[in-house]
Amino acid sequence: MIDLYNSILTINEIQQFLDTHAEESINLAFKPSKELAELTPKVLNKLSVILSAFANMTGGILIYGIETKRRMAHCFSFINSSNISAGNLLFQVQSRISRKIKGLKIDVINIENNPLKSVLIFRIPESKDAPHMAFDKKYYRRYNYKEAVMDEHEIRMLYGKSNITEIEFFGIINTNGVPVLSNGKFEHINFYPRFLVRNISSAIELYYKIELAVPIELHDSSFAAMQNYFTRHEGIYGIFSIPNRTPLFQEELATIFEAKLHVNSQNYHVFENEYIKLKLFYSNGTKLHEFRLKDTFKYKNMEIMNNNFVTTQPLCSP
Repeated sequence: MIDLYNSILTINEIQQFLDTHAEESINLAFKPSKELAELTPKVLNKLSVILSAFANMTGGILIYGIETKRRMAHCFSFINSSNISAGNLLFQVQSRISRKIKGLKIDVINIENNPLKSVLIFRIPESKDAPHMAFDKKYYRRYNYKEAVMDEHEIRMLYGKSNITEIEFFGIINTNGVPVLSNGKFEHINFYPRFLVRNISSAIELYYKIELAVPIELHDSSFAAMQNYFTRHEGIYGIFSIPNRTPLFQEELATIFEAKLHVNSQNYHVFENEYIKLKLFYSNGTKLHEFRLKDTFKYKNMEIMNNNFVTTQPLCSP
């Protein structure tokens, strides 16, 4: 399946549209070269309508250089790309759209490396800044293969969507261990991972938390910064619930929690086979992540093996 936004299309994928007679849809449109032969104000104004309509819906791609027949890709209608500056075209069309479409991209694909045989592709994201207004102070959406003026209630819904928060788990840092050594081997190794979250929406997130599941054999109960958030046991796991302390602003990256893991020869089998699990709660949903401990936590960026540890013999009862 062709990714309609995140990847630059290859020549083979463009040819595939023709071979399969791909049909235009809410997130795919084809235009003949004559509609982009000259970058007149009229052409640029029309482009602002088409691109804002895509961004106000689910995004997609707009390809200049393909003729359609009954709304299906029919044949090439090549563009002379030597006459087009993608950067200037992007600037000209964005200046006609309010608010500008973040992430809007233009790709120029030359068939047989010939600029006279080119297609021009707009990649339009589903915008978090919608609604976008075209040159004529109107808002458009994609509908039945074309652009339609949005109703007032549809515009209000998009403004409401821009106030919906979304945060993501960004990652774990400090995944290299701090060992205590004896004769060149580990007596034990401690990890102090920090868990980061990021606000990827255009609204402030006031309330969020993470629920962390850690194999209880690896948990150091004397580490108060973690122990204070312990809530319950679930099988071999201890569950720690950590709420946010401050709001998370737009695009802000923050550490929500620091943990401590303690690994030695006696609990290595747990470290080798189990996971650390994280559930992120925020105003508009939840997200789950899990990481295999052995693959995540290392020493000097190398995997930790059982033979790295000093072997300790269990004491016999008197």
